[in-house]
Amino acid sequence: MQHLLIILIVFLNVSNSIDKQEQLYELHKIFCIDDLAAAGLTHALSQTDGLMTFGEGTNEIDGRTVSQSDHELFKITYIVDGDTFHGISPSTGEKRKFRPIGINTPETGSRNGRPEPFHQEATAFTTVMLMNQTVKIVYDTTELDKYGRHLVYVYLHDGTFFNLEIVRAGWARTMTIPPNVKYAELFYEAQVEARTKGRGQW
Repeated sequence: MQHLLIILIVFLNVSNSIDKQEQLYELHKIFCIDDLAAAGLTHALSQTDGLMTFGEGTNEIDGRTVSQSDHELFKITYIVDGDTFHGISPSTGEKRKFRPIGINTPETGSRNGRPEPFHQEATAFTTVMLMNQTVKIVYDTTELDKYGRHLVYVYLHDGTFFNLEIVRAGWARTMTIPPNVKYAELFYEAQVEARTKGRGQW
């Protein structure tokens, strides 16, 4: 009898955790585009596609601390695509081009002339989440890629971890390039979650 009670308690705790996570997605709907022609999208976004979870200022994800120490503030002024955007420092006026660490979104086709599937949706997701937002920029080990883009972790003012959320929403895949591997495991887990739930491009 005691064993059955323990099993029931564990089951209820797991169920409550799953329900809470799904409720967070429902509460924090960012966009849901119905007019495909106006949006330039190839297919309708499902409700889950347009949903994200948000941090609550605790800087913890799944019980692990996500550090925002030694950050710089930049206002995002231009979105190139899902994983490349420009920003300007409110304090110095310095302009930088950013590439979020650990992720890769479908290409727009500017280099090879053939856009990859879902590139418009990924770009729309990033635009809604970051455009005109003042965000916290945090570096890892290597600061620049071969194109001169700044390799960074990006946090919204409320603690939302952009690199993680775009993977969790299914519009980015993980891309691990040493030595910038601080959250590689976390991103992988988010990708598994998105794939399992059929979010975004999955």
